[in-house]
Amino acid sequence: MKENLPTVFVRAYLAAMLATLLLSTHTIFGQSHYFTTKHVSIGISNSGYIKSIKDKVSGKEYCPEGDSSAVLSLSKNNGYILPASATFNAGNKQIVLHYPNGSVATVKVVQQSGYLKFELVSLTPRNDVDNIVWGPY
Repeated sequence: MKENLPTVFVRAYLAAMLATLLLSTHTIFGQSHYFTTKHVSIGISNSGYIKSIKDKVSGKEYCPEGDSSAVLSLSKNNGYILPASATFNAGNKQIVLHYPNGSVATVKVVQQSGYLKFELVSLTPRNDVDNIVWGPY
C-alpha cells in the first residue's frame, strides 16, 4: 500500500523527535557533571551525589569510590532525606535535585577561578522539611 507524502513526513518527523529525546535523556542521565576551578574538579552524579573531588595539579582523588555523599540533603524530624535524582541545566547553571518525598531543590552553581559557590534558589514543596545539609555530615 502506498502512503501519501504528509503521512511519510509526519512519521519521519516523529522518528526524529523520538531519537532527539532519547539522546537528550542519555546526556542528562548517563553522565556525571563536572564543576571546576583553577585547582579542583568536582563531579556530581545523576543521582545528586558528589562522585569526585580531584586535585587538578597532582591528580589526587579525594572522594572515595562510588557515590560518597549527597550535594544537598533535606532534614525532617531528625532524619535525612537524600536525593533520588539530579538534572543539570547548563544554561541557567543550576542543579535540580528531586527527593523521594516530592520536594525539588534548585541549586545555582557559580564557578570562579578560585572557588565554587552553591546557592539554594528554591525548595518546593517544603513538605515539612525543617533544615538542609550541604555535603557530607
